[in-house]
Amino acid sequence: MQEDYFGITSLTEMHSFSSPKDFVDMLIDKGAYVRKKVISLNENKVKDSLESSRDMKESIFKFIVSTYINLIDSKIYNRACPLESKCYGLTSKKQKQIALNEFNSIYNELELDSINLTKKTKSESGIMRYGATSKLKIIKYALEGEKSNISNNQELVFEYLTGNKEYFDFNLLKEDQTLSRFLDRYSKFQFLIQLNDTYKFEPDWYFSTDAKIREAHKKYSEIIPNEIIFIHTYRKISQFKTDKIASTNSLYCTLFNLGYLDDSSHKLFKKFILAEFNISISKILNPDSHINDSHQQRISKFSKEFEDLDV
Repeated sequence: MQEDYFGITSLTEMHSFSSPKDFVDMLIDKGAYVRKKVISLNENKVKDSLESSRDMKESIFKFIVSTYINLIDSKIYNRACPLESKCYGLTSKKQKQIALNEFNSIYNELELDSINLTKKTKSESGIMRYGATSKLKIIKYALEGEKSNISNNQELVFEYLTGNKEYFDFNLLKEDQTLSRFLDRYSKFQFLIQLNDTYKFEPDWYFSTDAKIREAHKKYSEIIPNEIIFIHTYRKISQFKTDKIASTNSLYCTLFNLGYLDDSSHKLFKKFILAEFNISISKILNPDSHINDSHQQRISKFSKEFEDLDV
């Protein structure tokens, strides 16, 4: 499946098809659209529905953001600067309270109440607790909804698919309310994410680097099921600048010795580090082998780090 759908077709190609269906079938073959079955309650039957594919939604979203990034940055800047002036010279506690008030004000402007997500946890005494879920999680869901709205704008999508870059100018914002609304809401989302990153209102499991690592864990949970151990492993390998192969081998031995990997893990681990970090290791070291003092020192250092984690 391709990542960029900009200009995958043209007016000339469209007119070369004998029927609109054949043209649509071509776009489906290229991965831009998918057919889904939907139930029509009015007609009491199942009908075919055409939707933008997940990859296409992501592709057009990235294109729109990169095309109008200066406007987005300007919108964020116009919110950030007054807030910084308001917080200047105040204690950290007062700054955080002012920032929180700003966060809640913008969050309420976005009217996200329709996204009804709840969380259920159990206390140490065994009592079930119910409450509202993370605001960042709701922002994540809302952003996915905005991507769908953009991909449902048929005229905009057509110009995108036919590679008409000139179409996406600032005059378009006056004519296309869907696009204008998206850019306004996206800039607010980004500012809220920025505020949370600065003032730590809640842990960011949705937009930070750790969030991306959590997504990777979904693919590689078979290797290291424990999410905290996986996140620390991913961070460590990302930090290796020199002796990457030796350091990665020492890390593998550490994980094995601590019981986070087993005898069947080495092949999957090699695929993981090649896919995520472009580190190619022809042979994983035997964890029981004493290779050299540097190897043993790395294992001791890594072991201490993992043992200090709150797992």
